[in-house]
Amino acid sequence: EDLMIPLFERAREKGMLICADIVGCKRGERLEDIQKALSYVDYFFPNYAEAAEITGRQELEEIAETLLNCGVRNVIIKIGKRGCYIRNREESFTVPAFS
Repeated sequence: EDLMIPLFERAREKGMLICADIVGCKRGERLEDIQKALSYVDYFFPNYAEAAEITGRQELEEIAETLLNCGVRNVIIKIGKRGCYIRNREESFTVPAFS
């Protein structure tokens, strides 16, 4: 997080959209450890397992709500063969996977 925040702040100052993905919790990060960095993120793309691990939640709706409460503006949770669950403060829906 220490490296991400200055980068995200600079991107935000320049009016850029911030998109972030995650590749597991490499150093045992918890939600509290990355919460400030998440507050800069416009689009967050974790897969279900990553999002569940970080938030400690199991239900898609609860996972997304937890991430939105951290300041993420749009949550896109990759749910394998089922596609993606997308949620922001205005709406939520699932986009099916393409075969």
